[in-house]
Amino acid sequence: AATRVPVPVVRWYEPDNAVLGAPFVVMEFIEGAIPSDLPPGFHGHGLFFDAPLQRRQSMWYAVMERMVELHALNWRALGLPPLPGMGESIRESMASHIALFEHWLQWADLGSLPSIEQGLQWLRDTPPQASRLSLVWGDARPGNVIFREYRAVAVLDWELATIGRPESD
Repeated sequence: AATRVPVPVVRWYEPDNAVLGAPFVVMEFIEGAIPSDLPPGFHGHGLFFDAPLQRRQSMWYAVMERMVELHALNWRALGLPPLPGMGESIRESMASHIALFEHWLQWADLGSLPSIEQGLQWLRDTPPQASRLSLVWGDARPGNVIFREYRAVAVLDWELATIGRPESD
């Protein structure tokens, strides 16, 4: 909240699962519109689809600008809770991400997925050589942004946030 990235003000955090079945937060309301997630997606109907081309472009660039602002933050100084990918090197961060993806695959119980398994092995064998670590949104898309007058006034949906390469957003 104490950055240039606009987010709703969190008023309360409730860690007790007994209340709603999972921990939750209560945030302030932010006036605006959110692009549709319903099929065929934001590009097929709703706010983006109905906007004139110039407005659509400005909304798209607004999302990109929020990501640039996010990736420029000094994540080590933000006092973040532990996030996947926190480490001192890209290699450590990548290993954490690979472990997270493998956990999701195991949880999903989809059976053998050779192309995914080969891709993860390639990442283990060929770690990135150049980049930097940043706070990564994890679900960067127009449907997770509140727009007002075609400007991005809030960035939402942070449960997939990690520390990683900015290119992953």
